[in-house]
Amino acid sequence: MISRINHAKSISKALNISEIAGWDRWNSFTETIIGFDLPSQQDEIVEFSRENVAAFSATIPGDYYYPIGQVFEPDVVREVCDLHGLDYEDVTTLRTHGGERLNELRDRMARVETMDDADAIVLASALVTLSRFELASSVLTRAGGRGARFQFEAALLRYIIGNRTQGRGLDVNLMSEVRRTAASQEVPAHRLLDACSIAVVWYLKGVGVTKEDFEWFARTGNTVVLEHGKKIPAVSTSAWYRGVAMIPAEIGDVSRTRALMNEAAVSAQRAMEDSDAPFARNLHKTYLESSVKEHLYVSRDEEKALQAAKDLVAWDPLWSVSAGEYADVLAAFGKAELAAETYDRATSLGAPYVTHHLRKAAQQYAKAGMTHRAIARYLVLASMLPDPSEVLATVDNMLDNNTHATLMAVRQQLAAS
Repeated sequence: MISRINHAKSISKALNISEIAGWDRWNSFTETIIGFDLPSQQDEIVEFSRENVAAFSATIPGDYYYPIGQVFEPDVVREVCDLHGLDYEDVTTLRTHGGERLNELRDRMARVETMDDADAIVLASALVTLSRFELASSVLTRAGGRGARFQFEAALLRYIIGNRTQGRGLDVNLMSEVRRTAASQEVPAHRLLDACSIAVVWYLKGVGVTKEDFEWFARTGNTVVLEHGKKIPAVSTSAWYRGVAMIPAEIGDVSRTRALMNEAAVSAQRAMEDSDAPFARNLHKTYLESSVKEHLYVSRDEEKALQAAKDLVAWDPLWSVSAGEYADVLAAFGKAELAAETYDRATSLGAPYVTHHLRKAAQQYAKAGMTHRAIARYLVLASMLPDPSEVLATVDNMLDNNTHATLMAVRQQLAAS
């Protein structure tokens, strides 16, 4: 593994692609997803890291509350391990790296059988935010599950785990179990609304929710908001409005989509006014992400989509995902060269999605007719992958008599390796 990444570094250096320098950096995301910690430099911390660490630090014994933000697939953790020569199994089983918080997780894992329901859910939730899905599942199994609230929270976590690990092959019974357990009077209104938001969003994305369950969650969520109004934390109502905005978006209803997104924005702002916690700031970032998609796919308004993307990057400037989304907008509106340069920027910020952003940059340079730049990025990408054959085939189709000698030499080196 280390040799492959060292190979990629040497090829990147040989090709002198200064625009993507930093792709292998140990950044804020890496520090958090690997070691459940923050970098020492405050100006290098991304919102994902702030939210993850703050959520764990703010937990109260006996309280089920644990804000779960963005959860990444196992392949994202595997990519980080590949970039830094770490053993994936050691990382995902907490056998290596990390400081105080990771040590605390290990200690709690050893005490699962004696934990009360709430503490077991908090432990499993923390593991989910770090994409340690097998460990989280084992906590939910070993804890047993005594109360109705535990059953609901465990069912929702199992759905989230399945969503990230199984994708479109997800068993729909997982969300049906959430619905069954949600009927308990022990489930507070805001947590019921959170479940409704998740069900609505993922039904519309086609992942693991039946139409019957979707309709029940959509009706129930609407009832919860009407009956409880501002008593529900703004974090939950903002997520709800973003979710249901996808319903009119599906049929291209621009005005209704924007009206619901405005409600989401109001709730996000209220959340930040109520608390300076990172998960309130991350909520606003999520609103901006949804706004980008709204203007890209629903209103198809280039100016508004680009502005939303710029606002997103400005909110969390070191977050590679945001830079990549900005590049997505540029690409969608035919600005191939600028999109390629922005994907380069996303690559240079490091994990997550280094190989994805590198591939996208190469594709956009090719569209812009900048063949040599495209080939250079494809070659670096090929050196990172366990099976580079597809990428190298793409390169071979682009080679001609005008190809720079350095690119040809690197291609020959890869063929020989």
